[in-house]
Formats: sequence, structure tokens, C-alpha cells
Amino acid sequence: MLKEEYQQILNSENFRAIMRSSYLVSLFRNEEPKTNKSSWEYNFYSREGKCIYSFFINNNTVILKDTNFTLIKKENPEELKIMNLKLEEKEAEAHVKYLLGTKYKDERVTKMIISIEMDKTIIWNITTVLKNLTIINVKLSDSNSQVIEDKIVSHFIST
Repeated sequence: MLKEEYQQILNSENFRAIMRSSYLVSLFRNEEPKTNKSSWEYNFYSREGKCIYSFFINNNTVILKDTNFTLIKKENPEELKIMNLKLEEKEAEAHVKYLLGTKYKDERVTKMIISIEMDKTIIWNITTVLKNLTIINVKLSDSNSQVIEDKIVSHFIST
């Protein structure tokens, strides 16, 4: 699905001018809180504008998100070569859920936030919120499904 939507965005007549000077740098999965439906946001870096354009697909239509922002972190971010993506979304989620199930046996995942980005290789950056409000970040290598990093980012602290 990710590769197909990417191709749909690239081939969109409405955004051909943006696509000529842009390349994909990251993906971000959005979840609608009321419906639990998720959609992917495709973030393209514009060489000309030195900014990020975000697109998503809604009812088979390519939509340019209302915002574009100037990139500050890196001058020229790495291109995310989505056609080289090996893991499917469900596989990446399954790896993280297995890890969480073995380390945090009694806790249930209430929310999962996923981004896919480049850091010399394709990385699945998955942040989970557990029922006890612990936030855990897991970085998963796309090439071999290995956990690169697994850390607790935040604890809910009661007084």
C-alpha cells in the first residue's frame, strides 16, 4: 500500500511542479482518534524551496496538507527510497508488539505512532503509549527487522 500511494502522489497531475524538485524524506502514520482509521503522510523535501511538503491520500485523491515548513535540522535530508522498503506495516507492528509483550507483559498498547525515515538505512521509528501511560520508543531496522533501539521515553509519575 505504501509504495502504491507513493506512486499515486508522484504521478499526480496537480502536484507535478512540486514533484519535479522534491524527493521523499519520511512517512508518518496518522490515526483519527474517533474512528481509529489511519492514513500515511508522505513528506517531500523541496530542493528549490528548502521546505517540506506533506501529502496524504483521501478517497483515492492526493491531498497537499495545509502546511509546509522550512527545514532546520538538516540542510539536505537523506532521500527515503520507499521502493527499497522490505517490511510491511503489519510486520513492523508485530515485531514491536512482540518486544513489548516480552518486556512489559502486563501492559497493553493504547496508541502506536509510526514514522519511517532514513538514517543511512531505512528505520521504522515506532512510539507506543502503554495503558499505564509509559511511552516507549523502538527503532527497527527495515533491512533485517532487528531492534536498533528500545527505550522508555517517559513514565507517568503519580504523587
